[in-house]
Formats: sequence, C-alpha cells, structure tokens
Amino acid sequence: MDGARGLEESGTFYCFWFLRAAIQNDSKALTYYGIVSRWEDSSRSSADLRIKCLGRASSLGFLPAKAKYAYRLWVGDGCKLDQEKAEELFQDAINAGSTLASYGLMIVNRHNDNRKNVMLNGEACLEAGYFRCCNDLITSLLRYDTSNEEERQSDYAKAYEYCMTLKDHPDLHHLPKRTEWAMESLYEQERYQSLVPNLRYYLGCIYYWGLGVPQDREEAVNQWEMVDMGEDIRIQESLAYCYITGEGKEQDVQRGMNIFLECGGDGTILGDIALAFLHSRTVHTERDGAATLEKSNFARTHNYGRAAFLEGRLYEEGLGVDQSWVQAAEIYEGLEKRNDMCRVALARLRLVGYGCKKDIEWAVKVFQDCSAPGIASGRQTLATFFWYKWWCDDMLGNLEAQVSLGMCMIKGEGIEKDVEAGLELWKGASARGSGEAHFCLYEAYSQGKWVAMDLAKAKEHLEGAANLEEPTGMCLYAEELLDRGRREDLAKAIVLLEKSLRYNCLPARRAYAQALRERNQEGDKEKVLTLLREWVELQDGEAMYQLARHVDNPKEVLGLLHRAWGMGMDKALPKLAEAYEKGLGTEVDQEKARLYRVRWSRLNR
Repeated sequence: MDGARGLEESGTFYCFWFLRAAIQNDSKALTYYGIVSRWEDSSRSSADLRIKCLGRASSLGFLPAKAKYAYRLWVGDGCKLDQEKAEELFQDAINAGSTLASYGLMIVNRHNDNRKNVMLNGEACLEAGYFRCCNDLITSLLRYDTSNEEERQSDYAKAYEYCMTLKDHPDLHHLPKRTEWAMESLYEQERYQSLVPNLRYYLGCIYYWGLGVPQDREEAVNQWEMVDMGEDIRIQESLAYCYITGEGKEQDVQRGMNIFLECGGDGTILGDIALAFLHSRTVHTERDGAATLEKSNFARTHNYGRAAFLEGRLYEEGLGVDQSWVQAAEIYEGLEKRNDMCRVALARLRLVGYGCKKDIEWAVKVFQDCSAPGIASGRQTLATFFWYKWWCDDMLGNLEAQVSLGMCMIKGEGIEKDVEAGLELWKGASARGSGEAHFCLYEAYSQGKWVAMDLAKAKEHLEGAANLEEPTGMCLYAEELLDRGRREDLAKAIVLLEKSLRYNCLPARRAYAQALRERNQEGDKEKVLTLLREWVELQDGEAMYQLARHVDNPKEVLGLLHRAWGMGMDKALPKLAEAYEKGLGTEVDQEKARLYRVRWSRLNR
C-alpha cells in the first residue's frame, strides 16, 4: 500500500490481502478494507460491504473504525442517515480515548453552529497532538457571526494564534504514508491533503482585513504568493482581486481579469459571483449584462443569494436583458428567505408595488430587520461579493435597508414620522459607502428638504455619490464640472457621464452630447449624431428634440419635432410654430403656427 520495502504500490493486491484478513475478523484489516477499497475499481467491493466492514470493526472496539463509522452515519455515506446515533458513537469513542472522534464531534458542532463545543473538542484534539484540526478551528472562528465586537476581536486573535500554531508545527510539511493517512483522516480522501495552502489562504485573509492583527495587505499578498498558482483556487481568486483593485499589489486590471478567467471551469462559485459583479459595474471593467447574466445564472442555480441579487438587478435595470420588474421580483422571491440582499431588494419593490403586490407594512418591517446590527449583508462592492463573511462592515446592517428605512421615516410611510432619525440613517449609510445615501443627503441639503439648506454639504455629498457610482449623482456632478468651463474638468465630466450612461441614466444623454460638442475633437460631431439617432430609436423625446437641432433636412426636422412634442417635450412647440410660419419642411400654415404659439404661451404663464 505504501510502496515500501522495494515493493510497488498495488491497489489490487493490498485490497485483496486486507479482505483476507478482514474475513478473519481482524478489526484493523476490516477498517482498512472499509476505507481503501473505495479508492480502487474492485468488483469485490460495494458501498454496503464497506460500511459493514467499518461497522464490524467498530463493534469490535477499534476506535479509528468507530469514529469513521460514526462519520459515515452522520453524512449518510453508503448507509441510512442517522445523526443521533452518529453523535452517540462519537461520544463513546471519545470516552474510550479516540482523538479522531473528538475531531468528528468538532465537525458536528461546527455544522450545528455550536461555537463553544467546537472550541472544546478542537482544543482536545490539539492537546492530543492532532494538529489537522487547526484548519477547522481557524475557519470556524473567522466565519462565526456575532454582533458582539469584543467577541469578534477575540475570535480573530484566536484564529491568528491557531495559524501560528499550525505554521510552526514540525509535521506541517511531513507527508504521511498512505497507511497512516487512511487511519488519520476522517474524510478518507485517497491522497494526503496538505494544510499549507489553507494556512496561507487564511493568514492572507487575516492580514488583508486586519483580523486580530494590524492590517497589512502587502503581507497578505506575500502569504498567497507562497502557494503555487493553481494549487488553491481561493488563493488564485484572491490574487486576481488584488490585481484588479491594486490593494497589496500594483494594479493590473487586465491581469486580474485574466486570472479569474483562467480559473474557468475549475473556479469556485464564489469566483463566478465576483466576476459577475465586475461585469455588472463600471469601476474596473465595461458593463456587460450578458456576461453578468451568464455567471450569475449559473451561481443562482446553486442557490447563491448574491448571484440572485445580481441577476435581479439586471432585470431591474434592463442591462443585457429586457427590463422586467416582474422577473426581478420573482428572482428575489426565490431566495429572499435565505439572503438578506434579496430580501431587501424585494422589499424595495413591494414598497411601491413594482412587479409585485404593494405591501408597505411588510417592506418597512424588512427594512427595520435588515438595518439593525448583526445582519451580514455588507455593502455593494466587489469585497462584499467576494469576501462575504470577512467584509469588515458586514455586521453593521444592510445599507440599502438603511437608506430605504430612512426615507420611510422621513416621509412617515408605513412608520411613525421621524425626520431626524431618518437623516441619521442616511448619514451612517453614506459614511459606510452608500452612494445612494450620499445622493439622498445631496437632495436634502441642496433643496432645503427636511433640513436647513447647506450648499457646501450638498456639494460634498454630490461628489461622494459620484465617486461611489450613483448614476444620477455622477450625471449631476458632471454637469457641475461642465459649468466650470475648464478643460481638465471637461475630461473628468465625460468619464463620469460615460459611466452614468452605462447605468441607463437618461439625463446623462443630453449632458454627454453637450460635453462632446464642447470638447469638439475629431469625430465628436459624428459621434453625437450617431448617439442621438440611437436614443431616438429608444423613444427618447429629448434626443428627438436635440437631433432636430443638428440635422439639415427640414422634413426630418419637422418629423422629429412632432415626435418630441408627442413624447412630452413642450419646448418643441416654438420650433414647430416657426416651421409652419416659415414653411420649413412643410406648407406655410399660419393658423397652425398660431395654435402652437398659444399652447406654448399657456404653458409659460
């Protein structure tokens, strides 16, 4: 089995000899056969026979077999699921001195989210020298959700301590023989699974986020780069993230995207969600609705709520798909009980009755629940989609819920009116990175709504909204930059307007056309005309009016003006009156000209 003493490893032969000894009721042979025969293609072996071998060895009092048999019962591997009996067997084996059973019970408690017993059983394993449990202890401590900040920091510090214990363990790089590994492993993988990639991954996360240690993102990258590319997919994706954001590594967006794509079919669903998020945004990539839909749809089929949230947003915005409130609501409803981001998104639709039945009371209740500390929903950044459990703000409440609850409190909609409390929610959400909250505060301070007018604060929040990619905020801030009349501000305004347009912000169309005309580079005039015609096809009344000002054909101009007026562009009326008065693109008709002028006059009284 080990290929020792000059013999070649042979699965056929070792399974045969284990079976012969197992027939003699040898507990160790029964255990070996129950494990290793599943590794080989043997006609003599079956799942039923393997579980019977482990069960027989367990009944003979062989402790490794008892722990392994209990684990099989607990997961229902080759036998009927019986978790109650499994836990009893684990405890019996622990009482008889089995370290492997302590590890098994630790896994059970981790599954049951019993942190106290995870730590008790884990410490028992460490005292007995079973250092492989460090990996599970570290994972449990880092992923345990609690709103108690002191407890969280204690968990992080303990996780780092376990990392150091594992890092300094003399057997960390020791490769056990297969005979040793078969008995030591609870999961019974065919080959030894090194703990080094896990250790480097978790150490990197600890340094990256500053969990129990000072934050050091360069050291995080250093830890991840100690593992060969491709050896651990999580590390590969983490390095891709750092290349994209330039955090801990010199920024190289294309390299980061390529690493994500290199993961391909071997990538995790986590990586697919992160890649989908990148395609849905404009920070590091062009917006690509089709690519987002492809990635998020795959992840959603595996019941990943964040993927459903992304897909729902695509339907809300009509990015890469036909806009549909109904479709968005159905997607959110599918996972709203399991994912707070979907739950809040659905509540926003139900608040106004978009695509679903209006239910203000239910929506406000969701906003209240998800605004409170302890809700691990985080904020909408690549970090929350990629490192959902370790995002530093994820326990401070869902930002969308806080913004929506703030608006409901300010308006007294579904809840007692409390303007001050609502404004405080917005201020807190804006400080944590909500572009929407910044924009709400901009409107409040610029218009004197609910608060004393303060143009300096309004400007500050508008810039904050633009920096965080709030579409209308980007558009309005770009218009302010255009008003300054400086060349460098013009370039910045164009970038903001291009991003705003990718979010289908309609007011950005007029401003972008104006900015291109002001820039007046070669090809800008033709580009403006092309864009205006594209927007006319989308039934944009403003685009119809603007295009009418730039084409030379009088008949086309008249047709565009009529269409613009039909779309609610009343400012087309004077131009229509002029056309009929002077016979531009039509017969002179003074009566029509008079009627259009009368209508325009009435609108401006």
